[in-house]
Amino acid sequence: MDVNYFDLIEDPFGVVRRIYQHFGWTLEQAAVDAMEEWQVRQAEKRRGEKRHRYALEDYGLTPEAVNVAFKRYRDFLTTRGIRTSRS
Repeated sequence: MDVNYFDLIEDPFGVVRRIYQHFGWTLEQAAVDAMEEWQVRQAEKRRGEKRHRYALEDYGLTPEAVNVAFKRYRDFLTTRGIRTSRS
């Protein structure tokens, strides 16, 4: 099962529910409560932290090189309607 980062950021609990459904697991309310509590604690913690900024150039990469390296995987996802490729 692939989890798309953008989907995870946009709807983390929706993604967690799909993971549990995919594997046939029961998502207990206690687990949901614990995840929500963790998310609140993390949000509070992040408010006091300096934000990290990453750039492909920091690692000697370019968007074109990354797109070439992941072309087969991106095509796989796109053809299955999982996520449209972004340039």
